[in-house]
This record gives sequence, C-alpha cells and structure tokens, in this order.
Amino acid sequence: MSTGLEFVLHVWPKLETAPSFDPQCIAAIHLLQLSIPGRFAIEYCSNPDEAPSGQLPYLTYGLHSESGLLAIQKFVEKLDGSHKLDANLHGIERAQNIAHISHAEAELGDLVAHYLFSLRLNWYGHTQKLLATELPIPQRYYVPDRLRNSYKPRLIAANLWNIPEIEEEDGKALTGFQRLTGRKRKEKEQKTKIKKVYEREKVVVHARTILDIYSKLLGSKQLFYAHSSRYAIYYNAQPFTLNDEKYFYAGPLSLDIIVASHIQLLHLPLQDSIFHTLLTDHYPTLLAHAAHVRSISFPSHDSFPAIAQSPSASSAFSLSSFSSLFPKSLLWSGKKIEHAPTEEERRFALIRWGFFGAAAVTMGAYMHYAGFFALAANIYVRTLDVLEKQQALAEQEGDDDEDDDEEYEDEEGEFVEADLDEDTNEGGDDDVLNDDA
Repeated sequence: MSTGLEFVLHVWPKLETAPSFDPQCIAAIHLLQLSIPGRFAIEYCSNPDEAPSGQLPYLTYGLHSESGLLAIQKFVEKLDGSHKLDANLHGIERAQNIAHISHAEAELGDLVAHYLFSLRLNWYGHTQKLLATELPIPQRYYVPDRLRNSYKPRLIAANLWNIPEIEEEDGKALTGFQRLTGRKRKEKEQKTKIKKVYEREKVVVHARTILDIYSKLLGSKQLFYAHSSRYAIYYNAQPFTLNDEKYFYAGPLSLDIIVASHIQLLHLPLQDSIFHTLLTDHYPTLLAHAAHVRSISFPSHDSFPAIAQSPSASSAFSLSSFSSLFPKSLLWSGKKIEHAPTEEERRFALIRWGFFGAAAVTMGAYMHYAGFFALAANIYVRTLDVLEKQQALAEQEGDDDEDDDEEYEDEEGEFVEADLDEDTNEGGDDDVLNDDA
C-alpha cells in the first residue's frame, strides 16, 4: 500500500517491544527519524531475497534503492534539508566515533545474535515463531533455518554458539540395566548440567567485558559525546559543568543510535533472559541511555513513522508468495509511483518494454524456424487420432457385449423349453400306463 511519502525503509519484523529484531534495522529507523522526520515510511519485510542486495535494511526511493546502514546514512546526508548526525565531530572525535561504531557492530552484534539465534529457548520460542508467522508459504519452511545458519560461523568463531544436542551425544550408550537403575543417567545429567553452567558463565563474562567498555565511555552522561554551546542548535540541550566549563548535551550521534539499538534487543524479556538480567542488575546507565535515545527519536506514540502495509504473509498458496522467491530486481513491480515520472524514467520504461518485445519476437521466430510449432501441431493431430481410435474400439466392444447377452438369453430360453417338453412327455406316459391298468 502506497503512503505517498518520499522514502520507504524496509526492515525485519518487530519483536516484542522492539521495532525490529535486527539492530541494524532499528538503527536505520532512528537514523531516518532524526535526519528526515516525517518523510519516510516503514515496511516490514520477512524475506531478505526481496532486497536488491539480499540484505536488510534497505531504502527505496522511486526506482532507486540503498542497502545497508552505512549506505543509507551516506545517501540521507546528501538530501536537502536533512540533519547530519555526525557533522559536529572533527579530528580525533570522528576517528574515535568510527572505531567505536565498528566495535559495537561486531561485539554487541555477536551478543544479539547469540541471544536471538543461538539460545534454543529464544530461537524456538520467539525468533523462529515470528519468522514462520510473517513469511508466506513456502518461504516459512526454509528461510528461518537459512537465516540462523548464516549466523552460525560468526558465533562459532566468537565461542557463542551452543548446541545442546551435541553435548548430549557425548559418552557411551547406556545399557538396559543402567537405564533401570538410573545411576549412570544421573551422573551424566549432573556432568552435563555443570558443563552448561560453565559455558553460560563464560558467555556472561564475555558480555560484561564488552558492556564495561561502553559503560565507562558513557560515564554519567546521557549521550556519548558532549559539545560546547555552539553545537547545541538542533535539540533541546541540557547543560552540565565539566572542568569549570559549561557544556551541553547535543542530539544522538550515529554511535548513540547503534549502541542503543543493540541494548534494546539485549534487554528484551525473552524465555532465556540471560542478558536482560545482566543489564538490569549491573548496567542501569546503558539502559537509561537507550531509553533517552528512544525518547528523543520518538517523543510520543504519534511520532513513530507510518507503516506501509505489505502483502499478507499468512496467505497459503498465492502468486505473491511464489513471486517472493525471486529478487524484486528480476520482477516487474506493480507499485504505483505517486510522483509524475521523469524524463529518465519514461526513457527507461520505453527501453524496458522494447527489450521485452524484442525478446518475445526473437523467441517466436526461433520456435517457428526450429519447427516447434509444426511439432506441436503434429503431436496434437496424432493425439486426436489416438483418441478417436480408442473411442471407436470402445463402441465396438460395447456392441459385441450386447450380442453375447442376446445369444445367452436365447440358449437359456431353448433350454427351458426343452425341459418343459420332457416334463410333458413324462406326464403323457404316466397317463397311458394308468389307462392300461
């Protein structure tokens, strides 16, 4: 459904209270809301194959598209009237900001992937269920597992991939007597439990090492970077004093929205709430930072961007469900463009239809000269001949069956008549004997 807005941001579906289960998609929503508020809509997408590059998020504007958070940010910064989040950074601050962003996307991204894709309770209870609900048939049967397997090498390298089935297969098989007594089973369960607790504690220690970096970087500030009063021009700034100099909190930068997006997903109260408990107990400043970024981007419920309705994913068999198997770049888009087509768009439309027409004529000529049409006509004629012969044979067999039935009835009638004659003769003989007597 068209919303009449300039831009449409395609993101993964929302999970619980988060606007999406992907941190890059959440960061893209914050980025556009802070840069070009009121000029874009959100369309939830469950199949990455629909994206031009096979990755979400991506931004569409007419016939143009930008894939990936960095490409979207560079594209938006070039628009007229857009606010550049990192424009006030300079020198060392800009270099540090880029380094922190890379670190956050890698390390915090691993924690989010572990939380949503590796932990079995969260995967089967939340992430997979969400994808299976949103995806149409047949994508719902293979896209979730394919998405999870795409994170597996990354999490194995970070020692954050935990598969309970492999741990349960360790050890020798139990005999019938051991199953009866249960002694060996209890010992094995105890060892497995200790191993799981140890692996879980390793994950918590690894997470605390990463979160400590951003907790120290944030300190007691509301945002990661604070600038002097000459930079406080876009948001309602709140002053604070540092080294006897008055500073102001400026608006969120790209580092703020990226870290806040990851923290929001890690704090979701899922079935296995390992990171939710960790953040609640030890990192209240990071939670306050994420809430502050959300309050600036969306001060009220009405400030959330418009939702562009996508085709229903719950439909069973439909043409749209099978067309989503192919990238949008290979299919003709039926979406209406609200603005008047430009000269370049009209020229590309003529070229596109000319190409389709030339391809159709070429295919028809090839099939004609190659004899496909004559072959098809010959097959059609022979098929009709075979059908006529079968029909004639069936009629002939029906006539023969009727003749056989009539002959059988005649023979039966003669047999009955013969019996009657014999009975009559026997009766006559008896009468003759009686007369003689």
